[in-house]
Amino acid sequence: MGPANVKGCEPMKRSIVKMAASMLVGVILLIQDIPANARTPPNALRDVDSIAMIVPLWTNANNISLSVTSSSGKANCFGLIDAATGTTSIKATFKLERKNGLSWEHEKTWSKESSTKTLTFSDKTRSVMAGHTYRLSVVAVVVTNGVSETVSSSSESKL
Repeated sequence: MGPANVKGCEPMKRSIVKMAASMLVGVILLIQDIPANARTPPNALRDVDSIAMIVPLWTNANNISLSVTSSSGKANCFGLIDAATGTTSIKATFKLERKNGLSWEHEKTWSKESSTKTLTFSDKTRSVMAGHTYRLSVVAVVVTNGVSETVSSSSESKL
């Protein structure tokens, strides 16, 4: 190929570059202002003292509610798992922990099972230290319509 053939390609190169630049600008404009609509799912959890809302995306569980309060030096631990219609089994492990500096120390663990769509848990036997932060957490396997799903949640309180 001689120099004349290379110069003849210049207009085609320019048109390809212009077309690519136009497409890039079009894509940028397209993705810039896409409106989005959202709503709060029914299983959204809100913590009274928290700044952000945690929204788990479960299929088999509608809601998990946990709380830790104290009364007469004892921890009042409460948990509720409300599962979807068609649930045949809920197996849950609840764990109470106390914050020690930057880490968590294990206090007590409970296991609970239900063959209905609702599992409730309550315990008032563990002694607690005033002024410390405690965390109650749960990990549960929920079986709905033959499909198994592991769900989890936690709640912290300064007692």
